[in-house]
Amino acid sequence: MKRVKTGITTLGTLLTAACIYSTARNHSVNNFHSLDSHLSSKIHPYLEDEIAKYTPNHSNFKGEEYPNRHEYFQKMILCWLAEGSWSGQVPINVPNRFGKHRKASSYKQIGFSDPICSNLASDRHNSLILQEDLGVETLCPSIRLKKILFVGPETTFHLHENLLQALELHENRSHTCLGTEFCTFHQICRPPRSPDSSEPFFPPGGFKKYPSNRELAASQSGILKYILSNSLYTGSDMQDARYTDPSAQVDQDTGVRQKERYWLGQASKADVLVLNRGPIPAPAWTYDGTRQGNWSFAQKPGRSRSMRVDRDDREDDNKSRLYGERILDIALRVTVDKFLPEVVKTLEALFKDAQKHNQVVLWHGSWIIESGCAGKDAPLVNVLNSSLDPWTLFYNAQVHMQNYVLRALLPHFRVMFVPMLVPSRISNDGDLGYSQKSIMGRKDCLRYRFGSILEESTRGALLRGMSFAMQEIPVQR
Repeated sequence: MKRVKTGITTLGTLLTAACIYSTARNHSVNNFHSLDSHLSSKIHPYLEDEIAKYTPNHSNFKGEEYPNRHEYFQKMILCWLAEGSWSGQVPINVPNRFGKHRKASSYKQIGFSDPICSNLASDRHNSLILQEDLGVETLCPSIRLKKILFVGPETTFHLHENLLQALELHENRSHTCLGTEFCTFHQICRPPRSPDSSEPFFPPGGFKKYPSNRELAASQSGILKYILSNSLYTGSDMQDARYTDPSAQVDQDTGVRQKERYWLGQASKADVLVLNRGPIPAPAWTYDGTRQGNWSFAQKPGRSRSMRVDRDDREDDNKSRLYGERILDIALRVTVDKFLPEVVKTLEALFKDAQKHNQVVLWHGSWIIESGCAGKDAPLVNVLNSSLDPWTLFYNAQVHMQNYVLRALLPHFRVMFVPMLVPSRISNDGDLGYSQKSIMGRKDCLRYRFGSILEESTRGALLRGMSFAMQEIPVQR
């Protein structure tokens, strides 16, 4: 693939490579790459120009020199994603964790073909990051005595919940959470409860006292907590209308309510902060009861209208491609006009406070809605194909663009980006673990059942990113 610009392109090329999975027979290639190089060559330069507006003091990478440690570690993460076992083949028809756990030997690390990645791996050999099988039992020594806060939409809650289930199996004690809006705290990584212990599996009900630092030290444990914030809004205090008034939470651009809870205060006290902001929801008025929806707002002028993705004249002028490019254009506009400036505003508020409190900050990426889940009979199609409904298409296009933006932007704010890249399809009859729960008659295609292949992929990516960050960018006390 042609390299567009220096500076962030080195990482961008790796991220693009990370989206192309090594696939065994009957495997499919990840949908993102099917945007094709022509459209990518149009989208990425626009995004790079916009990113540059928010990083005026950024000095481009020169050779193998890195402006700060976060950019160095960011590249190491992307090297591992692009060529390591993290993004490697996933065995077909493997059992889940319940009784028949998939073994790490199913993964094979063959080394890095990219010489820059090979140099990074040899220069900073890290047994934990290069370890093929990474579970909570490996991570717990790094978590002890730390306060970990997850902040983001429901997908972030799902990651937090799946991590708790893994800890539950490891510790042999319950870590049930009360829900997205009622999570209090979880004391995690205590020594496993023995089967003959008098300690009950389920904790007693009633009020739970938050453990002191002395109690955490005595039990060699840590704290995990989740706060719901769909847009990572940074109001000054808990009385802000966006936190208290449901009508004020309705986004004027989309007509969709974005639930928010005050989180900055607790974030300032966290040792490890895990953030996410997902794709902008499709406007409420697009749901007009038709298959295609009402996307007429796309014709309204906007600041990024000059950045419209023109159609590819090399291809037949068919309805399917025009349809896909129209949705792609809308996704590009909301990414540049709304997502990027609002994320920068969040980071600036966080970065200002971070000067007072040294902490590890990670941003987990969003993941796509798989075509096999989006519709009962949906084939594995190109991400621009009209057989995908426009809302899935709109969401997936934003995930691609956001991943491209975030891996370049976040290191400048001392934040490490951890992409959540998962294989599209294992086999025709493979159970990927799509949730059976539905939202207004539609499957919840972003939630994976614990122990399934896709759930283990996302949890594994998060655990590896957390372990790498906490080892290489340690909390300074």
